Amino acid sequence: MREAMPKRTHTRCPRKAQGFTLVELMIVVVIVGMLAALVTPTVSRTIKENSTRGLNRQIVQAFQEARAYAMGRGEVVFVAVERGGGPGRVQFFRSENRSLTCAEGVVTAPGAGEALIEIDMNATGLEHAILGADPSTEGTIARPLCISPAGRVLDRDGRTLSSEGACPGYNFRFWMANPTQPLDAGVSDCPSMGAGEDELFELSVQRQLASFYMIHIPFNGQARVIQ
Repeated sequence: MREAMPKRTHTRCPRKAQGFTLVELMIVVVIVGMLAALVTPTVSRTIKENSTRGLNRQIVQAFQEARAYAMGRGEVVFVAVERGGGPGRVQFFRSENRSLTCAEGVVTAPGAGEALIEIDMNATGLEHAILGADPSTEGTIARPLCISPAGRVLDRDGRTLSSEGACPGYNFRFWMANPTQPLDAGVSDCPSMGAGEDELFELSVQRQLASFYMIHIPFNGQARVIQ
């Protein structure tokens, strides 16, 4: 009998890994660059928007804390919204004589570190500034808002605030935006009664383009953010 022939074994040599060609690498680099150019502004804008929303929440929270302080201590708390001539700031401070009423309170501008709460727009690192308020003559250091022990937001003399006409029924409001972006006429106004969807949409777009935010302080002191 013939002896079985041993089977031959074939050993395959591994192929060398092929690298990218110069053309392929250039295409990848171009695509990555295009994606980065598209994504970077979006990410930057999102970070700024989130930071601005955080600032708005901080201001609203400050009003809530000041209101709770006035009600808990049984004394008025004054609020000055500094605007114009710079980014501005919001200061919450006590009456010099710890008054129980707004009309009898003594207003003294707080020195450095003397305010109960102070939100300085310069310290936020944002590009926003407080650009205006309604009523325009109220909320200044000369005529600050007054949070009464009952939790009401009144004027310096203890009277209910009233809008100058741009927002009927509003108590007090102030707005912030990027000062380098021009504000369209009427962007700080309230929508007209019975405004249609097109008008509301256009106003919303104008405010978003200017990074416009408005803080509304109603009579009951429950501050809220409006865009």
